Amino acid sequence: MTERRDVSMGNPEPSASASGYRGSAGGLPLVRSWWSGRWLRGLGNWLSTSLLATGRLYVRREQVRELDVQVGTVTAHVHEPNGSLCRVRLGLRTFPDDTWDRVIHLMAENVACSAHLLNGEIPRDVEELFRAAGVSLFPETRAEIDAECDCAEWSSACNHVAAVLVLLGDHLDEDPFLLFRLRGRAHERVMASLRAARSLLARSSGSSPSAHPTPDGVPLEEPLAARLDDFWEMASELESLQIRVRAPEVELEVVKLLGAPAFTNDANLMERLTEVYRVVSQRAMEVAYRTSVEENTEEPDSGTEAGD
Repeated sequence: MTERRDVSMGNPEPSASASGYRGSAGGLPLVRSWWSGRWLRGLGNWLSTSLLATGRLYVRREQVRELDVQVGTVTAHVHEPNGSLCRVRLGLRTFPDDTWDRVIHLMAENVACSAHLLNGEIPRDVEELFRAAGVSLFPETRAEIDAECDCAEWSSACNHVAAVLVLLGDHLDEDPFLLFRLRGRAHERVMASLRAARSLLARSSGSSPSAHPTPDGVPLEEPLAARLDDFWEMASELESLQIRVRAPEVELEVVKLLGAPAFTNDANLMERLTEVYRVVSQRAMEVAYRTSVEENTEEPDSGTEAGD
């Protein structure tokens, strides 16, 4: 069964418009995560600097539209200023189930990796886990990306393919699990498998969560007295931990899962709860992504009177 996702919906950033999709604010590269930067650096192995620059320009001008990411495949339309339309298709090799099973097992054994993934991030050492399973998460060479474009200039690379790859990198910045989708597993399936693997490890004989080392290699059963000097210091992994807030993938999921409460006969309660849930969710997204106006406002001179 093909899993499909329209990546232009559901995320407050980057912004979408009626005419296209703007991958970066102000037309400049907007890379906040290491995985997006890693993707773009990999493109430099087979795309020239001029192609990447032109691709970024196309993204800034909103010429890349209808971007669609499916398992192992990306499609998009790139519009030229003269009105012509170019259709781009990208394909990445997906990993078989046995490879994914090995990767998930390695993730579950790594406490820090599991914590990052469950928080919606891809930790830096995840590349090593994929390599240990015999594959590479990020495409390293041109041969790993099957690219096609129906433009007249197409041979092995063109401005349109470069633009789609650049915009895809912007999307990866917002949703790193698109990279897993391109390799054959959707976000929900990876998380479900990871939780199941962690639970199995905890229940297995001779193994418990306390038997595994923490991110800094300190056994959890180490006596507290031995850690008093650095008890309040954060581990290095926590210093880079980001909290990623995103809209729920299923609208009103909690309300739908719980259903009508059995403790009341109020026929209008579900309607009111639905509205409360929607308003609270929207408010939470606004608070998470708003830019504080006060932070950018210069404080008035303390010597100036309010009435002046």
